[in-house]
Amino acid sequence: MPQVDSLDELNGRLAEFEAKEDERRIGARMRTIAQDFAREAGHLLSLPEDPFATSITLMPRVDRYGMVTVKMCRYSVPVRFIDRKVIVTLTCDDLTVYDGRREIARHRRLTVRSRCGSSTTASIPTSIRQSSTIWPLANGSPRVTHCV
Repeated sequence: MPQVDSLDELNGRLAEFEAKEDERRIGARMRTIAQDFAREAGHLLSLPEDPFATSITLMPRVDRYGMVTVKMCRYSVPVRFIDRKVIVTLTCDDLTVYDGRREIARHRRLTVRSRCGSSTTASIPTSIRQSSTIWPLANGSPRVTHCV
């Protein structure tokens, strides 16, 4: 991961890299990458006008600890969903867990293998947070899963 001070610096580095790549030849080909792209550009379709989702949808089962495993990382969900399949949408930034159409948890996406994303009440939607069956602790504090 490049270490930069600003988005402009990162974009500048990417532009430099792309300029170098444009002049590169793949294998023993006669033309550079830029020349091949110029020949193929007329055959490419334009991007769609309507916005489209860039997420993937998965259907993991909630384990006995109230966690779902997605891409080798574990994320907590309310305990009342244990042993049920849930719907997970995964984007580059976050993970959202649904029971049917109802959102039950949201986490920042973890990028390191075997990490855990634990919920405090802040990541649980208000409608679910108010249910007494989700947070069974007698002192009223939220459930926090500790991961190793």
